[in-house]
Amino acid sequence: MIRKSISCALAGLLTVVPALVLFELLGHWQPAPSGGVVVSLVFCFAVGVIWLGTEVSEILWSKKKPSWEEQYAQNIYNAFVVSNDPGDITALKLEIPTALHAVYQNKIVLQRELLSFVALASVANPDSNLQPVLRAYGNLLVNKMAERGLQMSDKQLADAAFDDVEAMVAQPFKWAREWLAEFGDNPKDNYISFAEHWLRLWQAHKSAIEQTQPR
Repeated sequence: MIRKSISCALAGLLTVVPALVLFELLGHWQPAPSGGVVVSLVFCFAVGVIWLGTEVSEILWSKKKPSWEEQYAQNIYNAFVVSNDPGDITALKLEIPTALHAVYQNKIVLQRELLSFVALASVANPDSNLQPVLRAYGNLLVNKMAERGLQMSDKQLADAAFDDVEAMVAQPFKWAREWLAEFGDNPKDNYISFAEHWLRLWQAHKSAIEQTQPR
């Protein structure tokens, strides 16, 4: 309500000056329109500008600036999920059938999300400033997954992420074999390089978060 009042006042102020100028110009124009017509034109013009200014202001005010934890969470996503170098685990290098490339890429994105979530959670102890970031990151991941048609709650996300990473760390080669099984046989034993890639990524994510966390 306050924002609307401010918007109306500003819009009205910006309207009065040009309206008076217009009134003056019209007054010296021959044949000059009647005073009632000019006032009506000015009034309609003012109402239109005030209404438009209010609507625009509402749109601008409604665009909430992200909180620091939301921005931090987005930065983690951009660095660990969006901009992650696949290295030696591209679909072509692993000889994934062409028809399954899209499925493979979607699974890779999900794997990065799960891995980055656990990496953040492992560093976000109660004494750190990362607890609100972890909550924001969980919400971000849930929303990203929902956009891809994968419905998952915060708890389901956390359970799936921790189970997956624990299995990877405990038996990386077994985990890699099972991960790649749906994409066919792996004649070159690429599961070894696949497992090593994710283990290195796991350590890199934790180290990066530890070194850049807010103090």
